[in-house]
Amino acid sequence: MLDLQDGLPLPDSGTDGAIELIEEAQTKALKSLHPVPDYSFNVSSAREAGLASADRLWWYGAQRLSEQLHQMLEDAARQIAYHEQLVEKAEAYRAKLRTESPPDHVKIASTRAGAELSRSRIVLVQRQSKGLTELIANFDAFTGGRDPWEVMDSDCIAIIADVIQTAHQDFSELDNSALSRSLDDLRNICVRRMITGEPVAFAALPDDMLALINREYGLTSAAQHQMFGIGVCPQEALWDHLDDHLLLQIAYDSMVHMEFGDMGVFQFWISPADLAARRWEAAVLTFECS
Repeated sequence: MLDLQDGLPLPDSGTDGAIELIEEAQTKALKSLHPVPDYSFNVSSAREAGLASADRLWWYGAQRLSEQLHQMLEDAARQIAYHEQLVEKAEAYRAKLRTESPPDHVKIASTRAGAELSRSRIVLVQRQSKGLTELIANFDAFTGGRDPWEVMDSDCIAIIADVIQTAHQDFSELDNSALSRSLDDLRNICVRRMITGEPVAFAALPDDMLALINREYGLTSAAQHQMFGIGVCPQEALWDHLDDHLLLQIAYDSMVHMEFGDMGVFQFWISPADLAARRWEAAVLTFECS
């Protein structure tokens, strides 16, 4: 048994309280190798650390904002199509109700009200879609042809901030759930792309930002990526596979764009017999969220 705690061997996992003891020892050993952050990386952390590069924004962020605006417009078209179908179905149902004897006037009125609600929704979305189309045209002209890894000046950053505010305020009837809400959202997108993207993107990452990430954010803030040992247990998988071996755990990791579920974790399990026989195809995959 691997000695993880104070040089003493840990008990077998079947012993009462052993899971908690082994988990505590794993965490202690992990922290002795590298700091475990309290939360995921955000440029606000870099700002608090006094990094000169914390307030930079690259044209890559503006181009991603453009993609988000285009996605809003596509979603608006789907909203319109959906409510048009609702109107069509409501009218067909109302026509059917009128043929019944005696007609159910309560249902007829309710169906009419539902159709009118969908019609009003279509009008609102169409009106805001027109304004969003104009905004996108102007914004695409502003961002087109820019080097994604060129740093933006303060005047251009101010324009980006205004576009974000306008998109949220003037197009509130459209689905803006994927739209960045602040300049820091775009800065985070840029930094994470620099860390995980092509060499030209990585080369644009400021030295002080890279040093901070390497020093304090080499690990995730919640469950860790790991092979073997005791995995985290958001729900029941650990206890369901208590007699199995954990082969691999892949955790929620915003730094490398692995964001699944509510701090979700994938785990691969295999029985001792299948492990001994190297029957890797017998491994079982589980996914849980907190």
